[in-house]
Amino acid sequence: MPKKTSPASALARLPKTGLVRTYVWEKPVRIAHWLIFFAFVSLAFTGLYMHRPFLIPLGRVSFLMAKMRFVHVVSGCVLLGAFALRVYWFFKGNFWSRWSSYIPIHRKQWEGMGSMLEFYLFMRFDPGRRVGHNPLAALTYFIIYLLILVEILTGLALYSRVLGNAVLDQFIGWLPRLIDPAYLRLTHYFLTFLFFAFIIFHVYASVLVSLEEENGLLDSIFSGWKFVPAGELRHEVAGIPEARHFAKRHELLPRGTPEEERAAAAPKPRPGPGPLALFRNWISFAGTGIAAVGVLVFAVLTAYHTIGGGALTQPYGDLVIFFVPPVFVMVGITVVLVGMYIQWIQWRMRKPLSFARYPKWDLNLPSERKALLAVAIGAAILSVPAIYGSSQAYLYTDAVPFCGAVCHSMTPEYTTYQLSPHARVTCAQCHVGPGATGYVESKVRGMAELVQTIQNDYPRPIPVPVTALRPIRGNCENCHWPSNFFGSREVHRVHFLSDEQNTRWEIYMLVRVGGGASADESRMGIHWHVASKVEYVASDAARQIIPWVRAIDLKTGAAKVYTSPALPSATSPAGEIRAMDCVDCHNRPTHILQAPDRSVDVALANGGIDPSLPFIKQQGVAVLTASYTDREQAMRGIDSGLRDYYQKSYPQVYTGKQKAIEGAIASLQNTYNHYFFPAMKVRWDTYSANDTHFYSVGCFRCHDGQHKSVDGSVIGADCGTCHTIVGQGKIGTVKFAKDPRGIAFEHPVDIGSVWAEQPCSSCHTGGSL
Repeated sequence: MPKKTSPASALARLPKTGLVRTYVWEKPVRIAHWLIFFAFVSLAFTGLYMHRPFLIPLGRVSFLMAKMRFVHVVSGCVLLGAFALRVYWFFKGNFWSRWSSYIPIHRKQWEGMGSMLEFYLFMRFDPGRRVGHNPLAALTYFIIYLLILVEILTGLALYSRVLGNAVLDQFIGWLPRLIDPAYLRLTHYFLTFLFFAFIIFHVYASVLVSLEEENGLLDSIFSGWKFVPAGELRHEVAGIPEARHFAKRHELLPRGTPEEERAAAAPKPRPGPGPLALFRNWISFAGTGIAAVGVLVFAVLTAYHTIGGGALTQPYGDLVIFFVPPVFVMVGITVVLVGMYIQWIQWRMRKPLSFARYPKWDLNLPSERKALLAVAIGAAILSVPAIYGSSQAYLYTDAVPFCGAVCHSMTPEYTTYQLSPHARVTCAQCHVGPGATGYVESKVRGMAELVQTIQNDYPRPIPVPVTALRPIRGNCENCHWPSNFFGSREVHRVHFLSDEQNTRWEIYMLVRVGGGASADESRMGIHWHVASKVEYVASDAARQIIPWVRAIDLKTGAAKVYTSPALPSATSPAGEIRAMDCVDCHNRPTHILQAPDRSVDVALANGGIDPSLPFIKQQGVAVLTASYTDREQAMRGIDSGLRDYYQKSYPQVYTGKQKAIEGAIASLQNTYNHYFFPAMKVRWDTYSANDTHFYSVGCFRCHDGQHKSVDGSVIGADCGTCHTIVGQGKIGTVKFAKDPRGIAFEHPVDIGSVWAEQPCSSCHTGGSL
């Protein structure tokens, strides 16, 4: 009976180029590797967010920073555990995992560093063959492990200052006392980018060496096995005493099959499986089915939508067509490839000592050529929904219907947008930054908002001001040019009093909209605020209380600071110093919520409501501003409220002017549908409008006569600063100015001088007086 050979004798009989399947990276090494990687990804994302937040929290997830800090701490614990496991395996693992293969303690290790550096710099073509890490890579990884240790220690030191734990303070509290915490934080932050650079080079070098050495390097970090030429394995085992001793002690050399060992013969390379053999598994079959469903659904829906001319149920039709089928196709392809890869790994693990490196695809065989043709046709078919769907999805996610109608929380914004002066300006032109960066940032924010929408956890109403906008000046001034605004613009307003006759009161004024051209002071006006440079600090999130203002002369650079009585002039402002821009006044340029008082005035002026109905102004505003839980109740309440009033108070009018009352009801219901959104808790007074001072403080945030500088200058509240009244009065008796300076304002109702002593918004709230 033939004598059974040892693994060493099987290796000795192999030719130099014969591949030997060698178990290099043990499971703890691989587990530690991937835990460190995923922990770093999480730590980098959360750490960069903590350094400079780039997501805008909404709703009850407003403690996003706290959640990021929690994830950062947990990820740090994972990194610490993975690092400890790897350090333990430096002493417990096989030769290629032990500390002696990372620290160059042998002459051969030093000799290999120069040759590998030349290879990485493309100065030589042969990288040399190594079973584990090459000497240069091993030393680099050892340095990286040291840097990870520094990252862990600085992180623990910073965390100990926040946590206040006695045990942690005993362990690491000495470090912040030895080194200033600011330098610890800087080191901790800087190392993040060093690790980013290392990962980029690590992936590049791994791919390059794997392609050159053809030894399954990339696969080995998943499976642990590499495929090493027998000659190189013999050379490495013989050349380094530790490797030879460890191989002998732990029998690391793989065995051949019993038949090969009994025959004492070297196994011959066997061809790898072809793509068809790899494809024949249930995972790949399932992936094919998923991709086929995606293609079929895409073809049917696209034909119905495009060729048939019929749209699916809006606004979700395009979303279904351009998102769902391509996702199915891409998932299906991924599943097919995963199945083939698993089949390949299984095939390699079951085969004997030596075999071919890669799967076999022989185009000399008709079956293989047919398979290639089938793959090409399938790829062409699958590329249609993938490419066309992706491009349409990109366009659709920037379209107005997607922004306004797909998200239920955007109903108030979408409805008012369609009635606004900017109805032909797309949402993305203001809310999505330029280029790919702006698009990606907006979609990252959108993912968080999508989760909130699915969970029904978004804020009601949407908080303002919105900070995720394009640079305001650069965006608005594509169409509007403040420096070239000059002169005055005529404004004609028609008001109706809340008396029985609905008395019509008209006012004509010239509003000075000039932009402040330096050469001509007559062109100066409201837009001087942005054509010049004005800075301010608001003490509230809505920017309605402004205690500090600074005006800077662009010619001389001289600055003058004005403060309100609430902030002494010597006190530094607390908060962000903002340069005044377009939206500080025009904060509702598109999503305009018209006040009921103004809406009824407009309807009375254009004939939507008959002004001959007694007290229709008063009652119209009253039924609009009544409390309703939902839209259906509001429609019924407006109808019944107006009918009941005229039935009880003016029965003759109710009988004789049924058509006028019904028209008024329809007009008021239409107003409610456009400007009231009970589900989102939004109505006209939810948001302040700063471009006037009638229904909200607006201009009087600064122009209140109370903001003074140290030299006694005051930001005035004189009406003539911004507008000149050229005509006012009741219909038929309007008084017009005969002087360019205009005429004094006359309040429609005699209230004495009260109107000159307090802001208009103290009485005029937009609702009932």
